[in-house]
Amino acid sequence: FLLCSSTFLISLALVKLLGPSSYAPVERLGLASGVTSGIIPAAMVPYTVWPGIVDFVNKGLSNPSILPTMITHETILKSCAISIGYMTYDLIYMLWFYNDLIRPKEKELRRKGQIGKTLYYQMLMHHILSILCWPYAVTTNAMSWAVGYFMFTEITNCGLNGRSLLDILGYGDSTFPGQCISIIWVIQFTVVRIVPLPLLMYFLAMGDYSKLQLKDQIICLLTVPIPFMLNLMWYSQIMAMVMKKLGGKSKKN
Repeated sequence: FLLCSSTFLISLALVKLLGPSSYAPVERLGLASGVTSGIIPAAMVPYTVWPGIVDFVNKGLSNPSILPTMITHETILKSCAISIGYMTYDLIYMLWFYNDLIRPKEKELRRKGQIGKTLYYQMLMHHILSILCWPYAVTTNAMSWAVGYFMFTEITNCGLNGRSLLDILGYGDSTFPGQCISIIWVIQFTVVRIVPLPLLMYFLAMGDYSKLQLKDQIICLLTVPIPFMLNLMWYSQIMAMVMKKLGGKSKKN
């Protein structure tokens, strides 16, 4: 938490000091927040959790029934601590700067770095549920492999944050740098969040949940499917955006 807060405040100070005076407050916030998100959850967490990912995949391929109560790998515990610290920081950031972050209805008042209310509340619930459920899961050895995977998927935020940062800096999707980072982000999302789905569904289906306590079975049933469903929903929106842009280009040609 302190690392994230310090990174954000230092980045914000540098943006104010070195950035042009034409930047709106929300654009300065977006740059500082994007740097923080790119360093902590999108880079540090996936790098730290990777040995735990390899461990549960190997065990799942040999005997998937043990996964629901598998002893949490040390790197998943460490990554969870980092992730919860980041999400606590980001939750406070989102609540504190609510009026700056929410995109107004009037187009002429909109600024880069703002988001719609639907996405805002999706992110809010994502953070709250993760803060409540992830530490419990990894410390009780209840579906800790799924938490490890969810943390690793944050690596796709490298492309997402890069896209947002370039947009604020004036390199949107219509520019070559903006198109390159968008392509990288779509590839990242596909490889990390969509391609592994069949294997992960196999792990979920073949797990032995009888050793979990009843309350843990209920928590698992109610929460574990949510990230997978969100990934599919977001991917459908990404593909719709890609098809729209490709359709627009073909019409121009």
